[in-house]
Amino acid sequence: MGAAKAAQPKKGLKEEESDEDKELQCELKLLVDKITGTDSKLVPPAIEMLKYLIRTSTTSMTSVPKPLKYLTPYYDLLKASHMKSTNLDIKKSLADVISILAMGTAGGEEAKANRECLKYCLLGTMKNIGDWGHEYIRQLEKEIVQQWPHNCETSTTMLMPLINDILSFNCTHHAEIQACDLLMEIDLLAMLPEYMSRDTYERMCMYLSSCSKYVDDVERGKIIRLICEQYLRFNEYTKCLITALQMKDDEMVKKIFESCKDKETLYQLAFICSRHVYPVELDPEMESYDELSNILSNIHLNSYFLTLGRELDIMEPKAPEDIYKTWLEPVPPRITVLGEHLDSARQNLASSLVNGFANAGFGSDKLLTVDGGNKWIYRNKEHGMLSATASLGLLHLWDVDGGLTPIDKYLYSTEDYIKSGALLALGIVNCRVKNECDPALALLGDYIAMDNQTLQVGAILGIALAYAGSHRDDVIELLLPLISSSSMEISALSSLACGLISVGKYDNDVSVTILNKIIDMNGTDRLKSAYARLSGLGLALCYMGSRDAIHVPNEAVSILEEPFKSIMETILLMCGYAGTGDVLIIQKLLHIVGDKVDIPKEDKNKSEKKGIKNKMDSFTKIKVPKKPEWDYSIGQAMATLAVAAVSMGEEIGAEMTQRIFGHVGRYGDPCVRILN
Repeated sequence: MGAAKAAQPKKGLKEEESDEDKELQCELKLLVDKITGTDSKLVPPAIEMLKYLIRTSTTSMTSVPKPLKYLTPYYDLLKASHMKSTNLDIKKSLADVISILAMGTAGGEEAKANRECLKYCLLGTMKNIGDWGHEYIRQLEKEIVQQWPHNCETSTTMLMPLINDILSFNCTHHAEIQACDLLMEIDLLAMLPEYMSRDTYERMCMYLSSCSKYVDDVERGKIIRLICEQYLRFNEYTKCLITALQMKDDEMVKKIFESCKDKETLYQLAFICSRHVYPVELDPEMESYDELSNILSNIHLNSYFLTLGRELDIMEPKAPEDIYKTWLEPVPPRITVLGEHLDSARQNLASSLVNGFANAGFGSDKLLTVDGGNKWIYRNKEHGMLSATASLGLLHLWDVDGGLTPIDKYLYSTEDYIKSGALLALGIVNCRVKNECDPALALLGDYIAMDNQTLQVGAILGIALAYAGSHRDDVIELLLPLISSSSMEISALSSLACGLISVGKYDNDVSVTILNKIIDMNGTDRLKSAYARLSGLGLALCYMGSRDAIHVPNEAVSILEEPFKSIMETILLMCGYAGTGDVLIIQKLLHIVGDKVDIPKEDKNKSEKKGIKNKMDSFTKIKVPKKPEWDYSIGQAMATLAVAAVSMGEEIGAEMTQRIFGHVGRYGDPCVRILN
């Protein structure tokens, strides 16, 4: 009678219940009476029967299982019985039942706060925990994550067997994502490879790769390295290589090439490295060494391109008019004879550029490579001549063997702008191509130190494009002294060239030299020129993809005057987080884009006074109003470009950015709408 009294529930259930439900309630009450009773022989079978009823009800989790619902009033009673029991086996078995009850509403908020589901699980048998269902496992994972920061050595030792059981269950029941989440939360991701199999590794690696975009650099490095090791373990060489390139891990790249024995896969790996201009040191004794070296050096890149062009039947040269589609204009096309119109120089320059890009790599066009092609160059003036000659480099792109000869004759021209354009063209032809003879450095190196500034410009830009991303120390040493040049143009272009060559590599002399040059310009009119921004871009290119590493140059540029300080910070953000899709950085940049540009009163008054005078444009010879000394809108323009550069690495972020830019294009400031 005492036991029956003790088993009375806290509250009666006032719901309409079927006969089966009433029968189940009576059965559960009887089992609780036996468990809390004085006859110890009845307790073990009663607990086992209670477990059986709960287990069989968890096969469908569309609603709260009825045994859990009906046992809720007896939760405290079962806890009290557990505390009084002296039999160790009974205590463990009963703890299992209390743990599963704590998962639901039985213990209320107090049970959740005290993590009683985890507590009684650890006090229980800890056998076959997966039999209680996925929801029970989720609750244990949640409470383990909550408990982990408060762990001591003893509690960690107690939790490890349970964590291993949970991981085994997850990885064998299509819940690999939950296993990854648990280990990332408790910082034990190194355990994950033990539970990866050939059936699950791909899904787990893809998920970890997605997660790596939203963690700090240290954690990201651990995740990326783990992914790389698992891809290598399961012979996914191409995916492993792409991941290793993200880490810039030379040893891992070399290990991948040594591990892969399939010839076709090795070719694919070589093409991936050549596409990223990533230097790889191969063992000369390895099979197919010569073929792989040729692929890595991009020697046959032009022939591959032309082969593809022939297969697609697109070898016919295109004229600029074919791109403009001038026959669709409502008015007759304008005559483009030199001197006919004031804007003919710009029109010819546009035609030169369009012609070069439209026929890039094909080796022929309808302006320069035909009979009398020289005439087109002389229809331009100064920088127009330079651009028209340089477009020859685009036409013969990657064709180092056959493309240098048509350009070489222009090096003997009497016009400095044509010679400068030829130097730039030579660099463009050698872009991404490694040649044993190193023709770019041999032909352009002598012009770097010349007194003729026009030729210097062509040589510097040519070398920058020829060795972009190569990290060649000998080329950098050739350009580095020019950063300190008294000429702003030469200094800025040298900074940009060094940044292109050492892109993504900031632990050398380039970043320090450029930074010192920019700091020396602080407080002078030089900082107000466009060349100063080019120097800043050269510095930022050294930090391409480096994320948090831009903290150092950010601190250094904090001493610069506004608005150049803000411009530099934005450029560093753009390059440092390019392609990462970092949401926080995008929000920060969008805030800059949306802010109203405030021009100080002093600069506004100067602008009103000096803006009345006109100056002559050096290229078009057209009088244009003089601009203020500081262009305060440049910061917003840079931020607009930075948003695009950062968001392009993540599909959802890129789509959202496009929507935002739709509004910015309508209501933003003019500088933002132009770049939008």
